[in-house]
Amino acid sequence: MDRLIAKQKKNLSVEERAERVEEWFSRRLDAGLFCLQMIDVILAWLCAEDDGAKGRIVSLLEKDGESLNSVKQTLNGRLHGINSFIHADSLSRTSGSDG
Repeated sequence: MDRLIAKQKKNLSVEERAERVEEWFSRRLDAGLFCLQMIDVILAWLCAEDDGAKGRIVSLLEKDGESLNSVKQTLNGRLHGINSFIHADSLSRTSGSDG
């Protein structure tokens, strides 16, 4: 993400760069959230498939004051985001067919 943003900055004036700072920050946050969600998907899959892995994951999470509940919350947030996207898409298709 940082390389892409740096490439975009090269072609912009100082004013244009200032205007896009918030957009770039948001894109960095989105990229980080996506990585966190993917890691939690992998952790959940490992826990479901391998009891030994689950034990190790739980112990590592506990060292950081976390639990599988934090993984579950991340996955529920991702599911909510997906469902919201699907709902919004279906609404736009329905309203688009009225004309």
